[in-house]
Amino acid sequence: MKKEYTYKFRLFPTEKQKVLLNKHFGSIRFVYNYFLDRRNKFYLNAKEKQLAKKSLNYLDDAKALTELKKQDDKDWLYECNAQSLQHSLKHLDGAFNRFYKKLGGFPRFKNKRSKQIFRVPQTVEIRSGKVCFTKFIEGIAYDKHREIEGEIQNATNAGDRATSSTLWNTFQQAVWDCGKSGCASANGTLKFRDYDNAPDGAEWTNQKIADTTFKHTIIVS
Repeated sequence: MKKEYTYKFRLFPTEKQKVLLNKHFGSIRFVYNYFLDRRNKFYLNAKEKQLAKKSLNYLDDAKALTELKKQDDKDWLYECNAQSLQHSLKHLDGAFNRFYKKLGGFPRFKNKRSKQIFRVPQTVEIRSGKVCFTKFIEGIAYDKHREIEGEIQNATNAGDRATSSTLWNTFQQAVWDCGKSGCASANGTLKFRDYDNAPDGAEWTNQKIADTTFKHTIIVS
């Protein structure tokens, strides 16, 4: 049975890497807000003019993002991982889909006080004791508190809400065997709780998972 783990590690970027990470946080926030505003305006205009198409979708946004990056005053978007920018559009699209299905509220604009986070969908690897991914090919040092087994699927980088000085990297990877006692899943999912503070051989709590990424947890599904 194929299972997924989620690991969390603290990153120790250089000053230059901190600047680039903060640029990623800011660019992701800008793209999310820009296209949220664009969708809102499109809907109001379509409603006023009684257009057949009332809303935009991910494909509309992705095409518009390509054109947006070509503008002279938006060329700084090229400093960031293109796949991470695209993922912010998927995040926005998912927020609208949850709203339409009455599973969540209307998407809200992000600000510097919001959770600072960006996803690296692929091309993530550990090399020479560092986390390497697009735009950070030289690698970022991290607190290796355990070995990673299996193929890394993606990574999520998050910064401290106030200063973005504490940086975390969450790996999501696929493996074929749990390797710990208590791996039988409940309702198709298994959540390992309080991983960071749990002693070796601790018993784990089965629980249905509402999200795929958690801080201080390791997830198997």
